[in-house]
Amino acid sequence: MNKMPTFHRLVFGLAGFSVFTTGIFYLLAGFIYAFFSFRVFQLATIIGDPFDILLAGLTLFVGCVIYLSLGIFHGYISLKFSPEEREIWESEIWQAYSKLIYLDSVMCFIFGLLIFIGFGMIFTSLDSMGIVNETADSIFSALMVASAPLIISILFVFVANGLSNENIGGAIGLFFRNAGRMIVIIWGVAFVLSNVMIYDLPIIITLIFCWAVIDGISHMFASGILIHSSYTGAKISNYQLDLSDDDFVNHYPVLELTTIPLKGNHEEIKPGIEWQGEFGDDGYEWIEHPKQSDSWFWRDPETGDWVKY
Repeated sequence: MNKMPTFHRLVFGLAGFSVFTTGIFYLLAGFIYAFFSFRVFQLATIIGDPFDILLAGLTLFVGCVIYLSLGIFHGYISLKFSPEEREIWESEIWQAYSKLIYLDSVMCFIFGLLIFIGFGMIFTSLDSMGIVNETADSIFSALMVASAPLIISILFVFVANGLSNENIGGAIGLFFRNAGRMIVIIWGVAFVLSNVMIYDLPIIITLIFCWAVIDGISHMFASGILIHSSYTGAKISNYQLDLSDDDFVNHYPVLELTTIPLKGNHEEIKPGIEWQGEFGDDGYEWIEHPKQSDSWFWRDPETGDWVKY
């Protein structure tokens, strides 16, 4: 069985646990979202018209499906990192990170699109009220605001493609993504602690902070291992190679050894008695040994031994 060094198993194990924890957060967020959305749906059934009821119900259903799907997806991806769940292969880890970055790309694109639509509506309204300068282009202004997540979304596509192809560019992009993600999460937690009075949730905030640090460091170390592996060309899965594997035997051909005769002692070097030759027209079995040496032997029918011709 192929095994990684203990340090690599620890790093990827922590990275997998972090991905699993992220899935748990999505499920918890989905539960909170469902709770409040259901209250809105109940309110719509009481005071709203049919369109409001339909809109509230659709929003409740779609939101719950999205959060549930994100939680299950992260739980599935986390299994590819976990040494306890299955054999770890480098290619599986590359592909796991590739899927996570593709997901980040989609989320950034949707976020940027929502910003573009939202700010476009705001700027259009301001233009109509004459608050914004008449020469300002509302759509262009909204696009400028939404450009950051849209650009990041495009960059993530290239990073994910690089990870899928297991090249060093994708691994380097993954490293900076993990570093930036950790900084953003820690900054967000620090902002909440410094600006919002949350007396009843100190433990939760502390856990989120600790998770952000562990998540960022573990993924940065994991991406560092992939960078080193890609740079050196050494596959993690080859640290311990099972020589009994059929793929190994098929990949490395078996060399056919030829006995090299000693000078002056051709007569003493005879083929093995178990060797098989070819029968000639005279009815005897003949063999040339060594090959292409023009040194011939015939088999004695009585003894079965090879005799020098």
